[in-house]
Amino acid sequence: MLPSVAICGTARNAGLGLVATLKAIDKIREASVMSCAVIVTNDNEDNSNQVLSQWSASSPNSFVIACDGLARSIPNRIDRLAAARNMYLQALREQSATYEILVALDMDGPNVELTAESIANALAGAPRNWAAMFANQSVAYYDLFALRRANWVEGDVWSEFRSADSSAVNRYARLLGEMLDSRIGPVLRRRNLRKFVWDRQYRIDPSHPPIAVDSAFGGLGLYRYDIAVSARYDSRLPSGEVVCEHVLFNRSVALSGGGLYICPPLLNIAPDECLGPGSGAPFPRYLS
Repeated sequence: MLPSVAICGTARNAGLGLVATLKAIDKIREASVMSCAVIVTNDNEDNSNQVLSQWSASSPNSFVIACDGLARSIPNRIDRLAAARNMYLQALREQSATYEILVALDMDGPNVELTAESIANALAGAPRNWAAMFANQSVAYYDLFALRRANWVEGDVWSEFRSADSSAVNRYARLLGEMLDSRIGPVLRRRNLRKFVWDRQYRIDPSHPPIAVDSAFGGLGLYRYDIAVSARYDSRLPSGEVVCEHVLFNRSVALSGGGLYICPPLLNIAPDECLGPGSGAPFPRYLS
């Protein structure tokens, strides 16, 4: 039996993965002593609204926050995700009930096979000081955008990629002209993707001990509820630069004094489009 859990997520045009994820959520809730679920959605162009409406009508203590127009009022996707996640945190604060665990998850596919047993095992094996634990994936840990760990990912990998990509394009543009975009450009981009992203997506054996991080997500995070609901998502550094909303939220969680960990046996599914050649190299010993 799981302790009391609040399950939260965001969904937009989540497709077939949404239906399967909602089924997984229901099974997790059935195995908990008390639960609620809060899903924030906006501006869907598929059947996500209908799916969520039918689900919330038949699932007790389930809430869907629909905020159509958010894509127009907040054009940047990361800013929009931070706003949506703050909406589910606020909805939890407004409840009279409190919970022990907050489960934050992606709704579009990574968690279609998530089980109560895997969550229970993660909690049972958690370090004593844990404040948050994040999912691993069997092929490779994919979510470098949310990851921060010394000597692994210390900044925004996509910013590093874009900078290198732009530098390479500028270097060859005058010499190669139109051929750069049609033939050489894709080769340079794949080389930089491998260097800055795929080669750092290591395979972490599920038997590996918890890995301390400054931030992570991987489509699934387990948080101590009281710490999480006191934190806030943000997507902007003081300079105004966009940053993954999980990075600043996890920084806020860590200020509570608890530890943040990737939990290797807590497995979900890495989206195929997030992996590439080089993904899945063995996890380096110097990071263990």
